[in-house]
Amino acid sequence: MLKLSFTGNTLQECFDQMQEVLHQQNPITIPGKMNPPTAVNPTPPVTVTAAVTPTYDAPTQAAPTIPQTPPAVPIATPPVNSAPTQTATPPVAAPTYTLEQLSNAGAMLVQAGKMNECIALVNQLGHETFAQVTPDQYGTLATGLRALGAQL
Repeated sequence: MLKLSFTGNTLQECFDQMQEVLHQQNPITIPGKMNPPTAVNPTPPVTVTAAVTPTYDAPTQAAPTIPQTPPAVPIATPPVNSAPTQTATPPVAAPTYTLEQLSNAGAMLVQAGKMNECIALVNQLGHETFAQVTPDQYGTLATGLRALGAQL
């Protein structure tokens, strides 16, 4: 494996040095060492490392000039509506209820003498008891209980 290292103040200097080495016509010989015979076609891997310390020069350009534009012709603007505008209120998510909350509300209605109405409401949902009502029907059941006077 052959490892080359180039040192310069800029990346361009290192690149120029690398170009010089790569484009040399004469083979490089190291005194006191014998160069191995070169094979006909193989290309050995070459690792090139460069230690670069970037330097930045402060820009020497003058600040750009802003072209002067002629004064704008006044444009008539429509009168501002002084009436207050209504802002849309974001929709509020429907409250969620538990079976326990709905059962408690139903029990209060039963104590208030509305047992038949509670049974009819549960029957409208296709069930015989509160416990059989499915969670996707809780909203409908809550609406019906409120219509009967329940506080939910």
